[in-house]
Amino acid sequence: MKSQTVRIQLVAISGLVLFLAGCSSVSDEPASDQVELTEPDEATSAQFELTDTHVFSGFEFSVDYPAGWLADTRAPASIISELEADHELALQEADFDAQGYGISFDHRDMPFMQGLGLPENPTLDDLLELNRGFFEWQDSIEVTELEIFGVPAYSVETDDGSSWGVNLMGIRGNEAFLFGFGAPSEAAREAFMPTWDLMLQSITPTE
Repeated sequence: MKSQTVRIQLVAISGLVLFLAGCSSVSDEPASDQVELTEPDEATSAQFELTDTHVFSGFEFSVDYPAGWLADTRAPASIISELEADHELALQEADFDAQGYGISFDHRDMPFMQGLGLPENPTLDDLLELNRGFFEWQDSIEVTELEIFGVPAYSVETDDGSSWGVNLMGIRGNEAFLFGFGAPSEAAREAFMPTWDLMLQSITPTE
């Protein structure tokens, strides 16, 4: 099968990098029930073994990630890459076609987010609309509600035909966060989902 490269859009916000994904064509209405993450069964076993741990800078949580992957912090953002070449370009804040999986995490305080257009006392819907416009997500995206970092969040599945991913967004205290991954194809995104679920289950408070 002809290999595809994932188009990882990199947006520099105050000199920091986020991995972004595209858009998918389903409903954008958030589900009313929270998602419960379950251990993958034998038929949907994780691709990668989680052996390493990364602590999110200034966020009091850590996450496990696959063996041999690279992780760095450019406070307050974190970048985790499957391939060294992709990782080096990400750290250089380059706009490039990545060959492997990329994971990113960023969190920003409310004054910063309000400067981007988030209203005071925002809801998850407000944050979704801000991100939809800022990252130019299409009107039709798949949105699911879940809990992460101890607070409600939206999980947005994105697909623009050249990049495929999942982005989780939420509000914790006086900060908004965005945590997601990009994959080199739609099939690769689906194959990574059991690993992604295990990563989410591995999130642990550090304080």
